[in-house]
Amino acid sequence: MKYRKLAVHGGEIMVSTISLGTGSFGAFYGAVDEEEGIRLVRETLKSGVNLIDTSPWYGQGKSETLLGKALQGVPRNSYYLATKVGRYELDYLKMFDFSYQKTIDSVNSSFDKLQVSHIDFIQIHDFEFLSDFSIIFHQTLPALMTFIQSNKCSYIGITSYSIQKIQDLISLNESLSFSSSKFPISTILTYSRFVLYETILLRQLEFFSSRGIGVINAAPVSMGILTDSGPPAWHPASEKLKKRCKLASEYALSENVSISKLAVYFSTHNKKIPTTLVSSPKENLMRENVETARSEKLSEKEEKILEEIMKRFFEDLTEEDTDWSEQEQKKYKAKYEQALKEKRDKEEKGEEKGEEK
Repeated sequence: MKYRKLAVHGGEIMVSTISLGTGSFGAFYGAVDEEEGIRLVRETLKSGVNLIDTSPWYGQGKSETLLGKALQGVPRNSYYLATKVGRYELDYLKMFDFSYQKTIDSVNSSFDKLQVSHIDFIQIHDFEFLSDFSIIFHQTLPALMTFIQSNKCSYIGITSYSIQKIQDLISLNESLSFSSSKFPISTILTYSRFVLYETILLRQLEFFSSRGIGVINAAPVSMGILTDSGPPAWHPASEKLKKRCKLASEYALSENVSISKLAVYFSTHNKKIPTTLVSSPKENLMRENVETARSEKLSEKEEKILEEIMKRFFEDLTEEDTDWSEQEQKKYKAKYEQALKEKRDKEEKGEEKGEEK
């Protein structure tokens, strides 16, 4: 296994170029077999992967619970463990909660589900859906600091699809006027931003490296859009991007080449990217992903197909074609307002029935 340096607050650690994401254990991509998931985790760790990422949001606790079972008996010093706070429920009215007490309760719940006494990275999850970031500084981060100060967690990270929002939050942290010191943000995690069709993350690395902040890349197959089977129905990409990825996949398949392999190779072999999170509920697929990350190079044919795909299907795409952050936030706002209206209507009807009695 290959390893690279990941900057963290006050230093750096060595992480495998491919790391294990567990979003798939939350059944985002179909049913999950628990026994297979446990075997997958253990085999992946034995292969040399040493960073695992999870979240309460993934299956509303199912991912953390499965991971906790899989990690039993595995030497704790053989891997780094990351989880998150802030995003929780499928119910739009309860989906996000960045309050102090909820953050404390969430981390404690993660300890219980993961069955560990120490979590290396505790990350603020998808904060870009907030209209006001002040709660992050006044409640979420102070809550996380209690775990840092008690040595139950080592590092604080932030995660978001939007690199711009990540940079905005970091800049706000640097300009704090209500605290004697800035909060120690060690890492950022972003997904689908260094993939075959978009490399914006690479262009923004200087912002993070100049501040000693480590970068974790995620989702090289971009949540299924760069696979032979295509994305799930809920995938937020534009129809134009979905069509281009489908055409690219079909072209690769016609040449007996896996676009998923090309995508994983592309993301894990850039030396400027410390590590890339890859998630799969299937042992054989995760095994293939690890082997791709470990390989020295693609075959001559695969190199040629990769070059052709980049040129023919993705080269002319603009940021407007590939960035779905605005659409996702608009969708969330609409769904939230709809759920709030339904709740109020239900409460009003209940009051009316009470008056009739």
